[in-house]
Parts: sequence; structure tokens; C-alpha cells
Amino acid sequence: MPRNDYQELIVALTGGLNTSADPAEIGNDELAESTGLEYRPPNVGLFNTPGRSSFATWTAGGNLMHGLVFAQFDVTSTADEGKRLIGFAGTSAFGACATGQTGAFATLKSDLSTTATAFADGVHYGNDWFLWNGADRSWAVWGTNLQASALHGMIPITTSISAVATASAGEANTIGTFDVWLTEVYNDSGVASLDADTIQALESSYEATALAASVTLSATGMGIQITLPASVLNGINISFRPYVSIAGGKFPFGYCSNTFTSMASALIGTTRVLTASDSILISNAPYEVIQPPGGVAVSLDGRPPIPYDMTVFQDSLVVIDASDRQLVKYSAPDEPHSFPSTYFIPFETEKQDKLTALEVCNNALLVFSSWYGFRVDDLPRATDGDEIFAGRSRAKEPFSHNHGSVSPRGTAVFDIYGSGQLCVFVCRDGLHVTDGFKTDYLSSNLDWESTVNISLLDRSVLLNNPKKHRIEFYYPDLTSTASAYIWKRLDFYYYPSILVQGNGFPKLPALGPTRVPGPAATLGIFDSDWRVYCGSDYGATAWFEGTGVVDNAQLEAAAGTISKSWKTKTWYPNGFGADTELLDAYTHQSQTSASGSYTVTATFGIDDEQSPYTATATVDQSKKGAMPHPDLSNRGQWFNLRGAKDDGGAWQELNSIAFIVQNPSRVRSGKSSV
Repeated sequence: MPRNDYQELIVALTGGLNTSADPAEIGNDELAESTGLEYRPPNVGLFNTPGRSSFATWTAGGNLMHGLVFAQFDVTSTADEGKRLIGFAGTSAFGACATGQTGAFATLKSDLSTTATAFADGVHYGNDWFLWNGADRSWAVWGTNLQASALHGMIPITTSISAVATASAGEANTIGTFDVWLTEVYNDSGVASLDADTIQALESSYEATALAASVTLSATGMGIQITLPASVLNGINISFRPYVSIAGGKFPFGYCSNTFTSMASALIGTTRVLTASDSILISNAPYEVIQPPGGVAVSLDGRPPIPYDMTVFQDSLVVIDASDRQLVKYSAPDEPHSFPSTYFIPFETEKQDKLTALEVCNNALLVFSSWYGFRVDDLPRATDGDEIFAGRSRAKEPFSHNHGSVSPRGTAVFDIYGSGQLCVFVCRDGLHVTDGFKTDYLSSNLDWESTVNISLLDRSVLLNNPKKHRIEFYYPDLTSTASAYIWKRLDFYYYPSILVQGNGFPKLPALGPTRVPGPAATLGIFDSDWRVYCGSDYGATAWFEGTGVVDNAQLEAAAGTISKSWKTKTWYPNGFGADTELLDAYTHQSQTSASGSYTVTATFGIDDEQSPYTATATVDQSKKGAMPHPDLSNRGQWFNLRGAKDDGGAWQELNSIAFIVQNPSRVRSGKSSV
């Protein structure tokens, strides 16, 4: 046949899924269907989504795993392992060694709130991991000894202490008036006393309404007698730490006065006499405060708020305050347990909506509410040489109006090589992408309202999977309800060779959806390679993703099958209304690692006729190269091609498709299929 009698249509399959447009209007390399498939760049083509195996199951505390964190630590003992998988279910948190492909969970905490089952997460700072669930006080796993349920900050003393002058034989105290107050200190050494001249890493503040007690000593033989509190606020291994100002001084400027020879639990309700000698006091550890120029001094060791979300920025832990979600609060730099009361930034908008998520992108803090996105370039601090109140007003700048993040875990940062970082976030109308200055749509190729349940998106998750060069979007399917979620995942690929340049940011081709156990996904390391773990919404099991071809979570069927299917655009090779004839179709595969076969179906149609007609052929996965399918030859005005493999067997890659079609001058009437 002369070449001008036919044309060749090549489908590279790199355009990703497009459900937002009519199948006849999507790009030549785009797909109308791509279930259970993935890209594996730099290789070109469609590949099967791998299976999953069980890592570990938790049998107590609830059957909904709403949080999963892969925590790594620097450890010095060979008996300690530095990789832990930490999960949350019901009122419990549990952890397992994550050095193997399976593990065994053990209890870390069992006193979490029964209502805190929407999400849980963690953030790494130094060699510690700080964990939260949006309802309870945050806590930590410390890297020095892998101690779980450790404190994050300390509850302040808010009850005024009783202090009076008393005769103290042998004392050479300074004559004058002194302010007296008290803190609790975490005693990690386990010894009874802590040196008075040493600043402690984990200490409470003193925030009594009446501030400090004031005591006047009229003679050098007088001392200050205090009555210690009747209870301990911050658990076990706590010591009381008294502070005294110098003569004539005022709270909060003072120094540690004494060390006590017993732990706080053995001293509650007792009286002790304190040193009040200026010469001794000034050689001891000061009560730590921060004070901006012209501002009020406050305690350095303020209590961390209950976090709704938390991240690390400029060496501070930054938190959305769950009790007031129009405030972002942050710790002092290099002091993750210390949140001065003046270290906050308010975010009040005309919508009066609540803050939802924090992310760091391009050296800026991105703060999201459900309606807005803000960029914070610097955290105002007492060391700035400026009033901290003025610094707050200049700290934030909006980059997105009416489009924010609706989920506390609905953000993810990725790199496009040579182009800096971008942040993806889940909005009500789709996925958006930003660099912190401008925004763009990421999911414009998806029929969003027919894909997700918008009312349940607050539990959706975005995860950067660098092994696969993609952003994974875990979401409740449209058919989900508040009592019965159906979880799926769509994958958006950022490998340079398959990006499509849009009017703004590059477009990321997507594939899926794929059924997943739940939204509690985390990225870890196994056998020196990246690996994703996913927590189940249907039973407290952590799944090891990307193993074999069988879904051991049995999300589709008891046999663990994963259905795979793809479908091309609807082709009008000779234009709308013109007849065409498909002479042959070729499917190309460069590997033969899979056996078996699957069916491809070509559907043909005439626009003014109601019933399309089909032709089928078989793809033999044991053969390599371009495989012809002459059985698909037929006529019509349009056609598409669909492949499906639902038997649970291995899927061979599909690199490209070629259609050979008759040119218009050679096409007979397409009104008949014979």
C-alpha cells in the first residue's frame, strides 16, 4: 500500500490520566483510564502497581490507624536500632523496629484522647521526634535513649507559692526585699539534686497570677522559708527549682537559690529555707528570660501549645495552636521545649477561618488555612533589635486568596531539578501548587467532583515518594461516607522527561487510581532504599508497600488481585464526521519478564448511531517488541483502545501504541461493521 494511503498514530502514553475533558478532546498521549498502573521513570511506558505485604498489626487501642511515622535516630549502642515505625490507633501509640520487612508493635502511649482519631503525625528535631494528634499534649521519643512517652515542654506552675522570712542560723544573707518563685525541672540524670549553677534543658516556667512572692529580710541572720507545692505537675523524675531575685530585684530576673536533696515527689507540701545572698545568687544559673528592645521580659520556658500541625523552621519548632487556630506559635531557636509567650504570629482573615497546615518551601514557612496561603520569611524574635510586635506585622504575606489547604497532612514539597522547590496542597476544588509567591492548578486534568468526596478531604494526605518521582495523593473516594471510607491513591509524576510545560508551573501527569488501605502513609528506608508504609483504615495494620504483585490487604478480592486497565483517547483520525478505517494496531513492550496474556478491546462508533461495536485481540506478554493486532481492524468515525488484566497475574510493561489508519480518500463508508 502506498504510504500516502495511510497514516500512523503514535501514543507515547506519557500524558497521564485526563478525566476532565471529553475523551475525544484529550491529548494524544493522555489516557481516559489508568487503573492500577504507574510510571517508572526514566523508563517509558505503563507498569503495574506493585502489591503490599503486612509489616505489623496492632491488636489493642482501636482498629483505625490514623497516623504513621517513620522515625530515624542517631544511636551509639549496637543494642539500639535507629529506625522506628510509630503508629496511632484509638487511644494508643505504638512502635516497632523497622530494620526488617516485618516487625512487632509495642506500646508507647495508651492514654490518648478517644476523640483524637482523625490524624496523627510527627516531626524530627535534633535527635528527637515530637509527635501529636491535634487533641492531646505533644510528646516525644528521645534519640539519646529511645525513650518513649517523653515530655515535650513542661506544664507551668500557676499557683502562687507561700514564702516568709524566718530566722536562719549561720546564714549571711543580704538585707533587703526579694522576689521568690519556683519551677519544676526534668531530672534526666536520676540523681536527687541538680546543680544550682547549671541551666537545665527541660524546665517549666512560673506563671502564677500573683507573680512572685515578695519577702523582706531585715537582718543577715534571716532566711526565706518557702512551702513547696502539694503536687507535682510534670510526672516522674522531677525536681523543684527555687529562684530568688537579688535584693531589690523583681521577677522574672533572678537566680537559682538552692538544690534539694530529694526528688519533688518526696518534698511536696514541706518547707525549705532558701539562700538569699546576692554574692552567691549571681554565681548560680539565672532564670531564663527573653526580652526584646523596649519590651517586656517573659520566661524562655513557656509551655508548648497543643499542636494541630507542627514543623521546623529557622531552628524553631513552629506550631498551629489547636486551642486557637488563628495563631502560629514557635519555640526559641535550638530550644524545642521552650515556647516564650511572646513568640506567636496571628493570622486573622475576613473569612475568620482556621489554620490547617504548615510547610517549609524555598526557605520560607508556608502557613495555610482552608481559604488562604501565607508566606513567612522570618520569625520575629527578641534578638532582632526591634519590637517583636512590629516584627509580627511584617512577618506574613499572603500568596493565595480563596484557595488554601483543607487537610493538616495535605501538603508536600518536591524538587524539579534546576527549578527549586514547589509545594502541593489539597484545596476544595483540587490540588494546587505554589513556590510561596504564585500558585497554579495541579489537578486540572481530573474531574475533581466526580473523583473525591469533598466533605471528607480533611483526612486526605500528600506524600512525596522520591523513589517513584511522584507526589502520592491519598483521598476518600466519591462513594465514601463519614462511617465508611473508600481510600484510593492518585500519583502525580515530576520526573523531568515526562513533565508538560503549562502557562505557569509544569504540569505533572497523573496515573491511577489505585486502592490503598488508608491515608496514614509515611516514607521510610528499607535495605538502603526508599519504601512507603501505609496504615490501614480497616484494621490496625501497617502495610509494607511495593512488594510483589499481590495485595495482601485484599482490598479488591480475597485472592489479593490488583486490577490493571488503560484506555486511550477517542480518536477521530480524519476529523469529526469523517469516516476512518483502522488497518492495524501495535502494542510495544521492551521486556518479557511477565508471562501470560491480556485482552485489548477496540471500540468503534458512528456519531449518529447509538450502539458502538467492538473488536478484540490478545497481547502475548512473552513476546518482545511491536506486536501487531490485525484482529482489531474495523471502520467507523472514531475508535479507542482499552487493555485490561483482572486475573491477578503479573503485568508486562506497555511502552507505546501505534495505530495504522486509512487516509480519507481510501476509506469506504463507515456505516457498517462488515
